Amino acid sequence: LLSGVCFQFYRFVNARIATSDFKAAVETQIGALLKAPVRVNRITIGLLRHISLSGVEVKPKGRKGPIRLGVKRVVVRYDLVDFLKQNFRIPAQVFLSSPRLTLDAFQAPHSLFDFTLLRTKRGVVTRFEFEEGQIELPGLRPGEGIRLAALEGKLTPKQGDLFDVRFKGRLGGAASGSGSGGGEFAPVRKTYRLEIALDRVAGAGFG
Repeated sequence: LLSGVCFQFYRFVNARIATSDFKAAVETQIGALLKAPVRVNRITIGLLRHISLSGVEVKPKGRKGPIRLGVKRVVVRYDLVDFLKQNFRIPAQVFLSSPRLTLDAFQAPHSLFDFTLLRTKRGVVTRFEFEEGQIELPGLRPGEGIRLAALEGKLTPKQGDLFDVRFKGRLGGAASGSGSGGGEFAPVRKTYRLEIALDRVAGAGFG
């Protein structure tokens, strides 16, 4: 009996959340975070406090924008109290599956996202994780772009607005090899400190 009640409650909440109005609100909120119009193909909820977004696409402003981003799936988790109250403004964790980011010009991380929207009285509390990611970086000349593939990593909140950053991936395009790194990122203050270690790198002037 209890399992049947839980299933009916899940169906009710899923039907209530996965509406066009809620979808539009999610697209607006993510668009504000990414500073660009966003389209989400599908929204579903899981049992207990997470929302899954499938087919997230970012549309650059104007004919050609500085950023193009697509994500196969985004899983957003919330504290239980916030989830039950449908307070979806600040998640506890964001997981990105196969994010693809293309930059037409080098930009600082704080210029791509508006992390101030995630601030609370305790600072930024949202954790970020990603896997199977890819970043396309421009080169100084055509054909010299570098691709970072098979990226996986974490951004874990520390004190205040500071993130601890850890990542690793594989180089492609005009260079080959692998790399890993870490450091700190303070998006509100627009400062960051990263250390990157490269292994067996060749091409693009590396030798």
